[in-house]
Amino acid sequence: MKFFMIVLIIFFSITKLSLADKYEKGLLAAQNEEYLTAFKLWKPLADKGDKYAQNGMGMLYHLGHGVKRDHLKASNWFHLSADQGLLAPMFHLGEIYESGGYGVEVDYKKAYKWYLLAAENGYPEAQTTLGLWNEAPQGGLKQSYKKAVEWYLKAAKNGDAMGQCMLSYRLSDGLGIEKNLNKSNYWYNLSIKQGYECKK
Repeated sequence: MKFFMIVLIIFFSITKLSLADKYEKGLLAAQNEEYLTAFKLWKPLADKGDKYAQNGMGMLYHLGHGVKRDHLKASNWFHLSADQGLLAPMFHLGEIYESGGYGVEVDYKKAYKWYLLAAENGYPEAQTTLGLWNEAPQGGLKQSYKKAVEWYLKAAKNGDAMGQCMLSYRLSDGLGIEKNLNKSNYWYNLSIKQGYECKK
């Protein structure tokens, strides 16, 4: 019995490594713009419930890489992945509902819901997005530079270059936060170091 359990553990470990290997190969293919190869590697994994492959499939349909661009199919894959707790597809669902098109209607309430869920769980790009939404009101939000700055600060601390840049601007002009040129320069420089075109 003990031997049988050890064999089972080894079998599932090898299977798990094999699945992870296929996902990584798909990721490498996508990075090399070999999107059909990525699709072929990810689709079976995604069908079996792999959240990373599901997110990958969502991205292929979201951007129209290797497949016809289709936000409805993208959102279906993103939903499956997001339901398993992955943050990136939550953010991408926000993008899809914000922009609409390709089979999905614009829905700011849904976009805000997904951005907020991703942001509250620490996803930097979603935090920056909510900062922008509060700064230039969208989806029924009231303008609040203070709330915008709160989100920018979280995004900046989490390493988002755009969030760092936006925080630098607000520290420079004093909107929503006390003006502080030293701190503004600090965040500006961090943003620039990451290659973001933050303008003074």
